[in-house]
Amino acid sequence: MIKNNGKFIIKFEEQDKKFVEKLNWKKLDKGYHKAKEFFEGEDISPIKICFIYSPEEFLFFTGWLKLEKWVVACARNNNTIYIFAPSVVEKYTIHKNIHFYFTLLHEISHFFYRQAITSKDFAKFSLWNEGIAEYIANRKKPQNIDSHLSTLIEFRDEPVMNYKAGHLLIDCIMNEFGSTGNKKIIQFLKETDSNWTQKELFFKFEEIFGMNANILIELQGGIKK
Repeated sequence: MIKNNGKFIIKFEEQDKKFVEKLNWKKLDKGYHKAKEFFEGEDISPIKICFIYSPEEFLFFTGWLKLEKWVVACARNNNTIYIFAPSVVEKYTIHKNIHFYFTLLHEISHFFYRQAITSKDFAKFSLWNEGIAEYIANRKKPQNIDSHLSTLIEFRDEPVMNYKAGHLLIDCIMNEFGSTGNKKIIQFLKETDSNWTQKELFFKFEEIFGMNANILIELQGGIKK
């Protein structure tokens, strides 16, 4: 079954018909524009949302080799989001139905991130990519972290930290710099490279933001004492 409202096209099965009929399109549209304004981007339309009904189906469409229980959706090429359907999401993932809008807005943010940060290795900056997406999704205030950031690229051995620490970093920047925060974030991402050393990255951060990244987080009360 297909539901098309112009900006969003959803493919789903009969068991999710009632859920789709009650979708809050205004909420989706509001989040879409929040992402667009953050990245000062161009329209991305239509966004195709494909409901997934099994882990095997998810792997087939995304091309991934394995799937963790915390994964619920993926933004891929052609403006397509693959997301576990509301009718099965609690069976196959750790997420609840109430996370549906957060998840979609998170994935929509990735499209605008790719549009704005066009370098070939943009995806390696997972700390920023996931952190911005969590901020756009308007999840609850990010949790404090136990220690200083050791990287400004990504936590390879603990990918969940890219969401937690990334969200905290973006939230602290936006609280500190207000309407210019997003511009500084985009500047940092455009002027750096994943081949840089962490020392070079932290130096560039301080050059753009006027303070060390960990001091910024400390000032916002984001590091546990």
